[in-house]
Amino acid sequence: MRKLTITSFLCLSSLFLMFACDDSSPSGTCIPAEEVCDGVDNNCDGVIDENLTRACDNSCGTGTEICSYGEWRNCSAPTPSTEICDGVDNNCDGTIDNGTGMQCARSSSRNCGSDEGACAFGTELCTETCQWSGSCIGGTAAVEEICDGIDNDCDGVIDGTGAIQLSRNCATDCGTGTELCVSGQWMNCTAPQPAVEVCDGVDNDCDGTIDNGANMECARGDSRVCGSDTGECSTGTELCDSTCHWTGNCLGEVPPGTEICDAQNKDENCNGSANEGCACNNGATQTCCGGSVVTCTGGAWPSCPATPVETCDGVDNNCDGLIDNGLALDIDEPNDTCTQARLSTMEEGDQLVFSSRNIYKADLAPDVDYFQIELREMSDWLCLINPNFNECYSYYFTVTDPQGLNVEFDVIPIDLYATDHVAQCTSASYASMYHSTNGLLALNYDGRCGDDDDWRFYIKVRANTTGVSCRTYTLTVNVPVSYIQEEACTDYPTND
Repeated sequence: MRKLTITSFLCLSSLFLMFACDDSSPSGTCIPAEEVCDGVDNNCDGVIDENLTRACDNSCGTGTEICSYGEWRNCSAPTPSTEICDGVDNNCDGTIDNGTGMQCARSSSRNCGSDEGACAFGTELCTETCQWSGSCIGGTAAVEEICDGIDNDCDGVIDGTGAIQLSRNCATDCGTGTELCVSGQWMNCTAPQPAVEVCDGVDNDCDGTIDNGANMECARGDSRVCGSDTGECSTGTELCDSTCHWTGNCLGEVPPGTEICDAQNKDENCNGSANEGCACNNGATQTCCGGSVVTCTGGAWPSCPATPVETCDGVDNNCDGLIDNGLALDIDEPNDTCTQARLSTMEEGDQLVFSSRNIYKADLAPDVDYFQIELREMSDWLCLINPNFNECYSYYFTVTDPQGLNVEFDVIPIDLYATDHVAQCTSASYASMYHSTNGLLALNYDGRCGDDDDWRFYIKVRANTTGVSCRTYTLTVNVPVSYIQEEACTDYPTND
């Protein structure tokens, strides 16, 4: 109800004003005029104060305001506010970004550094928080002063710092000093300068060597090792005299002497070799071949007695590194094959003895001995009267074994009348032979009266060890007279 009351009042007032007229106009007649802000319809268009605006301002700027019922209202000019960092004068005091804690206007800049001497200003920027960045961009900063005729450290002094002139260390071959910077150039070095070398124990020309001038051999008062410390010698000392020459005297040395063929192997002549030219050391002894002992005298060995002749004794008598070599062969050599076997004949009841044989070659090569024996039966009167009786044979083979050599032998029996007996001997296999490894072999044979009981035996004597031996062995073949008996052979003749 209250709102309606106010609205009704405003409407009545409007109607009242709308029809208000100038006093000079005829009664009730509106005379149009320019509309002004006075709450009257001056232009008689039925609207009061329509579209009336004007400029307005305050400390923050300008704007416009409108007329409403005879009054100017609602100026649009900005109003002051709290200053913030935004590049705007928020409080309208004429200064941008000057609020509490702000150092500068946002995005503004200022000179930084120096423009003294070789330096040039740079630019420092204001950050988005209205603080100076602390970084000087661009420009030329001060550097350490150098000798170039420029004020490098920008302190207002060229080639110096404050009132102190720029200086540095300098050197020549003779030593060090200092020099000053004058008009951008280093000059006036205080280091000593080289001079002509003289014999005074000083490096006058400053080349790093004392007393090395013309015709000078050494530094005055210097010394050097002389002589040799090889062998029995020892070094001494040679001095440099007052004229810078070596004296030629080796003080305190032990010089070389004459070489002595001594047992201590001393190098008396100091040439790096002991007892050179000496076949032996004096007093040394050596044993000659045969056992004689000789003594070194004057660095030479006396002659040894004649070299002993090699004999069959298991010793290297002639000292050639071989034992029992070069001796004479036994009487049957060569008898190394079936073809070379020496032939011997015998009858039953006989005994053959081959003594002083050896399994030996002069060059110590392996050796075997072959023997060939033809054995014939003898006529027996019992067989003549009993032609159908049995005839029993025994054959005994014995080899004496020389010391140090294990002698074995093989017996190859072949029919006496075979014409290819040498071939049968050569091709005989080990299985077809009879063997003895202890120096004894007994063979029994069952014959018959009236039959041919003749045999050929090849005997191969061999060593069962590596090497040969000059020591002799004896081969004995014993064939007792056969037994003649009617019954089959069970008893055989013995080797008595």
